[in-house]
Amino acid sequence: MGCALSPAAGELSEEDLRRAGASLQAAPAKELWVVVVDDAPTSEGDALRAALAAELGGSLDRARSCSDAPTAAAPVDIQVLLIPSSHPERALHGRSHRELRLRQEALSSATGRLWEEGVARAILSLRADALAPNGMVAAANHWDDLLLGRRAPRDEADLTLRSDVEPDRLVRMLFATTRDDAEMNFERLPTFGSTLPINWELLVYEAVSCEESDPEQKAPALAAFVVPTSTACGSRLFFRSAGCDETEPCEKAF
Repeated sequence: MGCALSPAAGELSEEDLRRAGASLQAAPAKELWVVVVDDAPTSEGDALRAALAAELGGSLDRARSCSDAPTAAAPVDIQVLLIPSSHPERALHGRSHRELRLRQEALSSATGRLWEEGVARAILSLRADALAPNGMVAAANHWDDLLLGRRAPRDEADLTLRSDVEPDRLVRMLFATTRDDAEMNFERLPTFGSTLPINWELLVYEAVSCEESDPEQKAPALAAFVVPTSTACGSRLFFRSAGCDETEPCEKAF
């Protein structure tokens, strides 16, 4: 997870916009994390979800510790939307599952850890009953349509979620997968109603060492679609700060 500051709307310079792409910051800001997770009921799929869940632990403290302006009690407003890749209708979010919403004026490490543990459990639950086509982009667009009113909501919770997608909410988008998308031609990128630049990240998980990993070869369609793309093997994930970790560009798998 990036550690750069993300200023409030109306105060964004060109440099601010560039750095806002991977931020969890000390200044008040609203974020929507859209995480499309490969829900394959395979050993590699299980390893991917376990790695995501494990890496989430301590991420808020890591982000705060390497912020340009660290503070012990930074206000945060994070809404998480977890979408299983083959069954987007089974998505989880903070209006239907309270543990996926973090809204604190003075966030403590203890409160942050409890939230991280809740999100981690939700990630681990995204396991399909049977192997189905991996529709990463279609799953994201399913929810883009729902949040922008082009698709009917499942229930009142989904309808209420629309209120969390204000034009000034920073959207962070992660595709975490063990395989390429089932589609090869993608018509559009979701926006989720935000007017700010979206931070796009792609994690292609492989249960091998980094020396043997070639994420772009394993998922060429997704790697070509997600621009800019950040690919990784093993446990270097969405929740890890490139600004804080200057070691290897990717790490060994769990």
